[in-house]
Amino acid sequence: MTPTTTLQIQDLALLLRLGWTAEERETPQLITLAITILFNQPPTACQTDELQDTDCYDTLIQTILAEFHQQPFKLIEQVAASIHHFIKKNLKQEACVTVNLTKKPVIAGFTGKVCFSYGDNQQLLGLL
Repeated sequence: MTPTTTLQIQDLALLLRLGWTAEERETPQLITLAITILFNQPPTACQTDELQDTDCYDTLIQTILAEFHQQPFKLIEQVAASIHHFIKKNLKQEACVTVNLTKKPVIAGFTGKVCFSYGDNQQLLGLL
């Protein structure tokens, strides 16, 4: 039986020019990400203890920050999908990726948060 291996990145803060109108996109908004990466096979680093044998979370975080910092988006759905595809493209090995995005919108009378998730269907990939 192959062990389940998951990498989670929590509370990754990102400033984006986000909003439906151009006026709303003028001021960067803070979103937070929770990213879950479920590897199809355990990274070789589980055996070797060598950085080159895994997907380095520091490198992944830095590339996400550099790629998306203040990039304009109209909708949170597009943000989550874009980050998901970017992560999948940059991983060394095949994995299921889920991006959970949280935003605290400025809406009169609303003090909560809005969350959106975009990810691979793990059941379709035969992982569950």
